[in-house]
Amino acid sequence: MLPNHLFQLLGMIDGAANSFDAEAVCDKKADIFDAIQPLSAQDVVFDQYQAGPPGPGYKEEEGVAKDSRTETYAAARVRIEH
Repeated sequence: MLPNHLFQLLGMIDGAANSFDAEAVCDKKADIFDAIQPLSAQDVVFDQYQAGPPGPGYKEEEGVAKDSRTETYAAARVRIEH
């Protein structure tokens, strides 16, 4: 799921196409995706949200096993060279 959402946002944020024509937008996204450098294990973090002022942590939520290893967020450092 992360790559799908991340790459769609990244494709829209990193510079607009010269027009809103579907083919121009698609071409611009392809240029950006081609410029993304490979990710390493050091570039990605997966974890669970913890308890804090907004509320309980994931394992404190009703219906969640106390030993759950389900990842609830991810972060990635993406390098683009273009």
